[in-house]
Amino acid sequence: MPLKIDQYQSLLELSKSEHLVNGSFELFINQAILTISRELNVSRVSFWSYDANRELIKNELLYDRLSTEFIYEGILEKKDYPNYFNAFLNELCILADDAATDERTKEFKENYLNLYDIKSMLDVQVSVQGKLFGIICLENTHKIRNWKKNEELFVSNIASYIAQSHLTKIKIEEENKRKQSETNYQTLFLDSPVPMWVFHPTTHKFLAVNKAAIQNYGYTEKEFLKMTIFDIRPKNEIEKLKIFINKKSKSKWKSSDWKHQLKNKDIINVEISSDWTTFHGERARIVIALNITNEKKLEEENRKNLDKFKKFAFYASHNLRGPVSRLLGLNTVINDERNKNGVSKYTLDAIHQTVIEIDDVIKVLNKKLEQ
Repeated sequence: MPLKIDQYQSLLELSKSEHLVNGSFELFINQAILTISRELNVSRVSFWSYDANRELIKNELLYDRLSTEFIYEGILEKKDYPNYFNAFLNELCILADDAATDERTKEFKENYLNLYDIKSMLDVQVSVQGKLFGIICLENTHKIRNWKKNEELFVSNIASYIAQSHLTKIKIEEENKRKQSETNYQTLFLDSPVPMWVFHPTTHKFLAVNKAAIQNYGYTEKEFLKMTIFDIRPKNEIEKLKIFINKKSKSKWKSSDWKHQLKNKDIINVEISSDWTTFHGERARIVIALNITNEKKLEEENRKNLDKFKKFAFYASHNLRGPVSRLLGLNTVINDERNKNGVSKYTLDAIHQTVIEIDDVIKVLNKKLEQ
């Protein structure tokens, strides 16, 4: 089942949020949770973040729609709820219509579900660069709720935005730190959770790579230092990169129209930011590489949904206009004939036929929405 029109519009509004663009992660979480609560009419919506070892999750924000209260407390540990934690190792979402009997969520029955009269749960994982980062949790109270596919899809899209917001926050923080102190460069570079590297502007060889680059691309540091920046590109991107570098060699630049190839041959979409720096006393270029593969997929999905919406709107406006105009005209005829003590069979038949036409158009529109 595709997204509803109002759900799609809510996603478009979130994609333009200043908090998302500016990396205001906490404010964007607040906005995202309120959007879910409003759009899906859910009793309780919360966001939970994993610790470094994925052994516990911490409640960063919970919104109770009935009381309009925000709650910032609560920790759940894997040792107490192993089935729930393990479920997210293999599943992107948990749809528990009856949370008290679902194998993945029934562990919460005594200490949590009964306490807040929670009947149904829909939980979606938030993944950042392929690693578990957090969970969006929807809880329906008082009565069991059968979750719909478009509700899961809606929350999954918002999960991608939350991941994007977190990465943007990290990127902005890293850039600000780098500007604040050149002396802290090595520490910030090596410990950054975002892949970064330094390369020679002429030979294009890697001069240094950070831990995140090694973890995300699959090469060892020794392997990286024997390679050039062209070695992590698909073959059809190499000439394009050479041309781009020649044009941008003297400037700071940022571009999201790139693909990288990992050691295991997987292709990812990346947003690249590059600027001049100093490495061992010589000029070099430093690169920050954000994995935006999920965001690209979301953009494509949104584009397809927008195309469907445009076709739907075009069909509706062009095919309903005629029958509705005729009904308006027939209304005038009815009033005239009523004044003459009777409505003709011709007029009644015309009204009946027009109503059938409108009903046929509505059936077609419903089929289009279900596609």
